[in-house]
Amino acid sequence: MNTGVWIIDPSGEPNPGHYKTRLVKGGPFVPVELAVTVPPQDEDGELLADVAFRLTINGEEKDPFGLGAPLSGERITAAEYAYLDAMRRHAVTHEPDMPEANPRQKVDFNTLRFNF
Repeated sequence: MNTGVWIIDPSGEPNPGHYKTRLVKGGPFVPVELAVTVPPQDEDGELLADVAFRLTINGEEKDPFGLGAPLSGERITAAEYAYLDAMRRHAVTHEPDMPEANPRQKVDFNTLRFNF
């Protein structure tokens, strides 16, 4: 199992990649992607624009430097990120009682419906 790492550390330094984290203690894992876009360079090797970061948490775009708090999670593969994102979209659209449809709520295993 991966250990927790800083996605955006306390000093504000971003660490691009795919992650999973929880929005609340006891909540379901949600997918997180921090992507970096490096602009083209001129013939002298100077960047023609600023490097851009894009942070997506549970399908919502956020300002990676405007969160107001560090962000941590477990590093995952792109395939696991795609799976968590697909589960989130399915839950929101078709099964609103699934924990993935309400990631800001703690999972209550006493009322959780299991599909056997």
